[in-house]
Amino acid sequence: IDYEKAANVVVDAYLQLPKEAGFALLMLGEGNLKETLETQTHGHPVHFPGFVKTRGELAKIFASSDLYVSAMAHETFGISIIEAQATGLPVIGVHAGAMPDRVPPDLGRLGPVGDAKAMADHILELWQSETRLTMRKAARQHVETQFSWARTFEHLFKNIYNIAT
Repeated sequence: IDYEKAANVVVDAYLQLPKEAGFALLMLGEGNLKETLETQTHGHPVHFPGFVKTRGELAKIFASSDLYVSAMAHETFGISIIEAQATGLPVIGVHAGAMPDRVPPDLGRLGPVGDAKAMADHILELWQSETRLTMRKAARQHVETQFSWARTFEHLFKNIYNIAT
């Protein structure tokens, strides 16, 4: 929950969503912006449970969620995106860093970096359409086909080390 991860943009997007829609926001982690964002969202259903210590706990949180939202423009690989997709979450993010490679249009929506309004619009778009439900299944399938251990080692041996398997 820091400037580097653009947590403030996610909160700004959340605060632009219609209150009557009943959205809640869960901000995982610790960081310099946590206290400021807690103050900014006081009275809203925004929760800051802190750092998640186990993979099982993170998987349970993701599996209990409806969307994964990230405004981090400098993600180099996108492991948190893949983790979210593995639990069937559509991704709302920014068109920068690893996100364009990790989030094709059938798995989520990407907008301009730092644009909370576009992010809020994408959240509403997916929430109000059946597309979100088809994205859930597609996200899981995408991770199984693209990021399984078998696929990873096949790519490593054939493309990186040029070893015939």
